[in-house]
Amino acid sequence: MEINLSGSWKFRRTSDSAYHTGTVPGSVYLDLLNTGFMPDPFFRDHEEIVLNLADYDYEYIKTFTVVDLDYQELSLLCEGIDTLSEIFINGHEVGKTQNMHRTYIFDVKPFLIKGENEIKVVLKSPTRYIQQCHEQEPIFHHPGVVDGYTHLRKAHYMFGWDWGPQLPDLGIWKPLKIIGRNAHILDYTIRQHHTATKVSLEIDVKATHDLPIQIEVISPSGEKYYSDGTKSTLDIHNPQIWWHNGYGAQPLYDVKITLGKEDCKNFKIGLRELGIKKEKDEWGEKFCFIINGKEIFAMGSNYIPEDSLLSRMTEERTRKLLTDCALANHNCIRVWGGGIYPPDYFYEICDELGLIVWQDFMYACSLYNFDNLQEEVIEESIEQIKRLRHHSCIALWCGNNEQEEAWFYWGWNEEIAPKYKKHYQRQFEEVLPELVHRYDPERFYWPSSPSSGIDCDDPRDEHHGDMHYWTVWHGLKPFEAYKEHYFRFVSEYGFQSFPTMKTIESFTLESDRNIFSYVMEKHQKNKQANKIILHYLADNYRYPYSLEHTVYLSQLLQAEAMRYGAEHWRRNRGRCMGALYWQTNDCWPVASWSGIDYYGRWKALHYKSKHFFAPILLSADLEDNKVHLLVINDSAKAFTGQIQWQITNAKGECLQLGHSSVSAPSLGRSEGITLDFSELLLDYNSKRDKVFQYTLIHDKTILSSACQLFIKPKHFNYENPHISFKQINAHEIEVTSTAFAHDIMLDLGSKDGIFSDNYFSLLPGEVKKIHCTATIDLSDLKVISVYDV
Repeated sequence: MEINLSGSWKFRRTSDSAYHTGTVPGSVYLDLLNTGFMPDPFFRDHEEIVLNLADYDYEYIKTFTVVDLDYQELSLLCEGIDTLSEIFINGHEVGKTQNMHRTYIFDVKPFLIKGENEIKVVLKSPTRYIQQCHEQEPIFHHPGVVDGYTHLRKAHYMFGWDWGPQLPDLGIWKPLKIIGRNAHILDYTIRQHHTATKVSLEIDVKATHDLPIQIEVISPSGEKYYSDGTKSTLDIHNPQIWWHNGYGAQPLYDVKITLGKEDCKNFKIGLRELGIKKEKDEWGEKFCFIINGKEIFAMGSNYIPEDSLLSRMTEERTRKLLTDCALANHNCIRVWGGGIYPPDYFYEICDELGLIVWQDFMYACSLYNFDNLQEEVIEESIEQIKRLRHHSCIALWCGNNEQEEAWFYWGWNEEIAPKYKKHYQRQFEEVLPELVHRYDPERFYWPSSPSSGIDCDDPRDEHHGDMHYWTVWHGLKPFEAYKEHYFRFVSEYGFQSFPTMKTIESFTLESDRNIFSYVMEKHQKNKQANKIILHYLADNYRYPYSLEHTVYLSQLLQAEAMRYGAEHWRRNRGRCMGALYWQTNDCWPVASWSGIDYYGRWKALHYKSKHFFAPILLSADLEDNKVHLLVINDSAKAFTGQIQWQITNAKGECLQLGHSSVSAPSLGRSEGITLDFSELLLDYNSKRDKVFQYTLIHDKTILSSACQLFIKPKHFNYENPHISFKQINAHEIEVTSTAFAHDIMLDLGSKDGIFSDNYFSLLPGEVKKIHCTATIDLSDLKVISVYDV
């Protein structure tokens, strides 16, 4: 029996007498917003008004009908309550919750009656609770966040971050159910053993009762395999192997486990071997993903929760976000440790798309007193490990975000009481690795990100482990500084930009639209960031005369910074084996490091990542008067083709050109080609109208084409490109220009859509075909190039 308690509930502030209509799953903030008792927290500076609403307690009440009580177990299944609650059925307290990251199951058999029943959930204020804890024990935490948040197992970002608002919502954010059962499956594991011709599945099932267990596995092409019993082995001959995006297919096998007529589990698995390879080499120690015996260069970004009001997340929205990542040639996504463990559908979609997941446990940038949390965090960890371990996409479990970094470089060793260091070592070097080993022994555990290993050595040692590199951006170093470092795996690097004008207009009045206005700064959570953007803008571009142009240039800067780093590390494939930029997405409309904004609109970064993360990449490294060309091949097949290049002036007139055959092995690089243009580029002034275009061709098909300048764009002598368009059909146009058109941005005006390419450059004589997911109306189409700024 299952009684789903989702739907309409009554709710109120406990100090009020009147009830209002709310929704479960949902949250207090969302219900207050929908009933008109709270302003939109994303509009202007409403965040400050809304924050105080978390200082109160709330109660939710619903009646439901029970027809049959004749079950050995009658339980209340709480899939997610945020966070502190007391739960009553028919006036009897049945349980309390204090962790939004875990499921609670309470025995309610003594309290249920046939007929009508009442459930009441009292939600306690998270802000009052952490304030009391912080007064008793102040603990260091990330700046700009509500004090005391580490005392509560609640998503940290909800208390604010340097890209997120302080909106510590509370509520029943996942389903509640009454479950009646006589027997059920307790646990199951499937371990894979791969040989050249088959995959053996070692299946272990545990149940509450000794009833018949049957396992059915169905291949993507319909072959069926059966076994039974608590322990069994299934041999899959001629298996269809799962690969990451950009390399191969993602076939998934359906698995069904039944316990008599009492319980059933259905899920999918991919047949693959996936882990981390660490071995000594000439540069220190390798750190890379290895899948089915192949060493993979990880390309992608860092995921944060998709909304500050979590119950607004949907499978459709997540699917679009992750599909957009796959479309832009990402093969990896890191789930950052200051948010939530995403729902099942997140990982199911990653399985389908071939996105390898770096999975953090939910700890970030903070100290913790685990004496008060130990039982809760152990239950949380076991549940999440068991829930996610069958997913083909997950490569590793990582203990936390930036805590090892903090012990070395944030002054914790000198300033923080030694007891917190002991808490850290016990939790991340003993408890979590032991739990991963016990419940998911095939997965790699990594103590922190960044880290040099389990001994907490030096997280900034670029010869070992992973790295978060922020000297470009926070340190104001030029993009060229990326080339000074050869990290083994870059799990964070980033650069901010403003969101699109449509997004800015969603949270501002016209009078707010200045980057240093009160409202715009409320939607910029990194206090120095707007000044940093202008610092880099001044170094690269002429000063813009409008907010629209400022937004455009900020996005070009962000895209170029990420491209510069990613291509450098890809050129050094083998030494460096991963580049994950910060960050994938936003949780509200804001200026941030994201490549896709809150409304799902692609910034220049996401469009450009489609090129610099392409499985087959022609990279050009311009240095003084020389150009170094290299093909990096992260595809499954060896590549042969041709490089064509030319230097033109701003009018597009060809001054010099050439071509060269090129080959690159699968998962390798070509021999480098160096071009010296010293005779053409005699001095700085001679570079002010020179464009270098480089094109990669395979079987007469252009795989990629791009342009670079030999100087900063602010000093380039642009000609008016007179960009024009020809409508092919409702979704397709052709773009041409009469002179060099640099970083053309297309915008649909009031509509949203994704272009096949955007922020691209053109030379005269080229015809660029552009497809859009939305219909294109040329009368509404907006266009900007660097010439316009």
